[in-house]
Amino acid sequence: IILDENEFSSLPLQLAGLPRLHTLKLAENPMEELGPEILKFPNLRHLDLWKSDIRRVHKALGQTTSLQYLDLRQTYIGTNDLAWLIKARPDIDIKSTYGCNCN
Repeated sequence: IILDENEFSSLPLQLAGLPRLHTLKLAENPMEELGPEILKFPNLRHLDLWKSDIRRVHKALGQTTSLQYLDLRQTYIGTNDLAWLIKARPDIDIKSTYGCNCN
C-alpha cells in the first residue's frame, strides 16, 4: 500500500489487521518514531519511511520476524544509530543515510 506524502504521525493501525499486507510505503510523512506498534504488522516485509521525520526507532523492531527491507534514507536516523538493529536482524536490508544529520 502506498501512503506517501500524507499526514501520518504513526503507523496506521487500521491496516494492522490485513493479513496480506506485505509492503507499506509511508515516505514523506511526519512520523517521528517507529514504535512498538510495528509488532502488530506480523506479515510486513517491506517498510518505506524515506524522507519522513523519523528520529527514534523502538527496540521492538528487532523482534519482527517478517521484515526484510527497511528504508530510512533521508531521515534523522543515521547508519550509526541503527548498529543495534543491524546486529539483531542482519537479514533486514536496511537503507539509511550514513551519519545523516538531515535538515
